[in-house]
Amino acid sequence: MEGDQLIRVGVVGFGVIGKATAKAVTKIKDMELVAIFSKRDPAKLQNSMAKVYSTKDVADFVGKIDVMICCDSFGTGLQDVAPMVAKYFHTVDSHPLRGDPPTPEEVEAEKQLRLEELQRLAKDLAERNARRDAEAGLEPIEKSADTNQNQPVEETTEVYGMTLPAFVKEPVFQPVYLPFEKYFEKLDAAARDAKHVSLCAIGWEPGFMSLIRTVSEGFFPKSKLWTFWGRGISMQWSNAAKAFDGVLDAAVYQVPKEEPLMAVLNNEPVWDDSRKALHHLDVYIVAEDRVDHDQLRERILNMPGWFKDYDTHVTFVGPDEMREFHSRRTHAGLVISRGSTSQGINEQIKMEVDMDDNAEFTAYVLASAARAAFRGGEHGWAGAFTMMEVPMAWFNPGSAAALRQRISHS
Repeated sequence: MEGDQLIRVGVVGFGVIGKATAKAVTKIKDMELVAIFSKRDPAKLQNSMAKVYSTKDVADFVGKIDVMICCDSFGTGLQDVAPMVAKYFHTVDSHPLRGDPPTPEEVEAEKQLRLEELQRLAKDLAERNARRDAEAGLEPIEKSADTNQNQPVEETTEVYGMTLPAFVKEPVFQPVYLPFEKYFEKLDAAARDAKHVSLCAIGWEPGFMSLIRTVSEGFFPKSKLWTFWGRGISMQWSNAAKAFDGVLDAAVYQVPKEEPLMAVLNNEPVWDDSRKALHHLDVYIVAEDRVDHDQLRERILNMPGWFKDYDTHVTFVGPDEMREFHSRRTHAGLVISRGSTSQGINEQIKMEVDMDDNAEFTAYVLASAARAAFRGGEHGWAGAFTMMEVPMAWFNPGSAAALRQRISHS
């Protein structure tokens, strides 16, 4: 990057992370926010930071934007959007590293079984109504509120275009998406073909804390690593809950369990270091009435690679309660690495993050990654990379010479 040249940035997705990222870019001196893109109606999203365009129009900005920061989640189309955008620009995204999703074929087979069950229920209901009308001496064509007002009428609902008993709700299924490895391959292929740099899984976790763990393991080959999150609202876990059909809003708290946390802090032994032993998750959901809430709870609790691995509690709340009690996105993270360099000689690395606003913290990490992606392009890089694979100096606005001088004077 030469002189006062600004990195021209676009933001794709204008939800919580997208808005925070757009705001962050406008405050960074070596960047210019050129445009925002959304799958929603741009006319309803105009703001003071930059004009909003349809995501379908990103190709029109080739030559006008250097780096696109993709702020969708896997539940809102990130896995399709980012590889598409990588054909035209360098990209940055915050795709989670976890998840063990079912295949589309598995979910489709389950949907077919449930559809057949609903069809049987609809048929049984129709037959019961026919018998009721016959017993009342009515022809099917004569059914009305006037002619049948003395007959008990079973309450019904409409599901998938079928008339069903009122207790039946729309079924819920596991969301379908690519595992991270498959997504990475897809993104890498698109970026390599276009000779662009795509930085993925960027954020504080995964991302910054992943980097600390990687460095710690490199320093101390026989080290023991501990990671604790919270207590606070996780953006990626909340997005995982929002990926379920019928979920209007979600807030997921990561909560470290006190006994193992205090044991690690006091350098005492921890006999069970499984995910379930170290943390629990408190999940708050605003859901549509049309879906089966009991089934939705079970689906969330059993989401493979996510909630299934933890002690998880799901609570359904209304939108007002969500806004009042679960809208502040504070969070925290702690990485401790302990290693022995010689007999009786023990070393420790400790890194702690405290956030007043998880989304804003993540946004600034994403914005700094846009700088790193741009510099990667200047150095001839192409393909997809995680934060662990990129020189840390590229995230800093200073030149390599300036950073060397700063270190020598520190």
